[in-house]
Amino acid sequence: RFPDHVPAYFRRGQLLAEDGDSAAARDVLQQGMLAARRTGDDHAAAEMQELLESL
Repeated sequence: RFPDHVPAYFRRGQLLAEDGDSAAARDVLQQGMLAARRTGDDHAAAEMQELLESL
């Protein structure tokens, strides 16, 4: 619904990871990193990259 709402991707990725669904978390985080870069939010992209690497 709001494809550029970057915090939603990060939080959803966290929740999926906490629930043990690493594959879905990776997909969401990769989409979120694209949205973050598209909107110029390098900090959020870096946070999502860090979470992605921890999975």
